[in-house]
Parts: sequence; C-alpha cells; structure tokens
Amino acid sequence: GLVAILAAVGVVVGLAAGTAIASLTSWRLGSLDGSVFGDAETWRSLGVVAVRLWAVLTVYGLAAAAAGFAWQNPGVAVGGALVYYFVEALVSGLIVQSRGWLSELRPYLLGNVTRALVVNDNPFLVSLAVLRETGGEAAARVLDPGAAWAVLAVYGAAFVALSLVLVRRDLSV
Repeated sequence: GLVAILAAVGVVVGLAAGTAIASLTSWRLGSLDGSVFGDAETWRSLGVVAVRLWAVLTVYGLAAAAAGFAWQNPGVAVGGALVYYFVEALVSGLIVQSRGWLSELRPYLLGNVTRALVVNDNPFLVSLAVLRETGGEAAARVLDPGAAWAVLAVYGAAFVALSLVLVRRDLSV
C-alpha cells in the first residue's frame, strides 16, 4: 500500500522534474518557443503523450513482472526489465546497420513503439516535428499511432502470458 503510493509519487515527481529540466534546457538552447505554452492544443497533445507514456511504462512493468516470476526475486525483476531495454537498444542498433528484410523489423521493437507513441507527438520537440514535415527515410520507419497501440498490446499480452506460464508457488510455507 504505502510503498506503491510512494513509488507512484516518486514517478510523478521524476516526470515533472524531467519535464521542467528538459523544457528549461530547450528554452535556453533556443529550440523551444515560449508561445507554445499558451496554446490549448499543445496542452491537450501533452496530455495525450502523458497517457501514452504511462501505457508504455506499464508494458515495461509487465516485462519486469515476467522476470520477477521467472526468478522469484524483485531485484531480478527490475534488472530483467533493464536488461530487456538495453538488449533491445543494442539489437535495434544492429538492425539499423542491416539493409535487408531485417531492417523492416525495427519499427516493431518496443523502444521504437515508444518513439511512435510518445516522442513523435510531443509538441515540445521541435526537431521531430520538422522531421515529420520533411518526411524522409527516418520518418517512414516510425509506426503510426494506431499500429503502435496494436504492437504495444501484443507486447503487453505476451508479457502477461509469459508471467502466467512462469508463476510458481512456494510450497514450503
């Protein structure tokens, strides 16, 4: 109970601090237009991005639960989610270097689904908005939000199924 509340408060404070620091840095570097803060559409878009971020974080939490059930250890659960994240980043980097059919898999990795749902629709990231407008190869490799939601649901279902398969009861109690 209390630990979950403290964890939720910590996440909210961390997100707020990260947003404030990122906004201040962007403003100081000149990539953030101050007029964007008064626009209602911007705040609506930011709310959509926040909801999508929570959905993505939930899927990473499901990955952690699967690792925790597999090894029956909360430390391994956290470590398992981090290992998954970093291994996927390495695989994604290797896929970028490939030129064949393997390069078509990159948009379906969880990290790129995060980019499709959270980063690309963030109204405060001017450089990505320019990339979307100019198109190009990088923009073509990002899923549209509908497809990204579908892929996110598949990842969530896979981690839940894996957790259900791996759950073990301690019979020594």
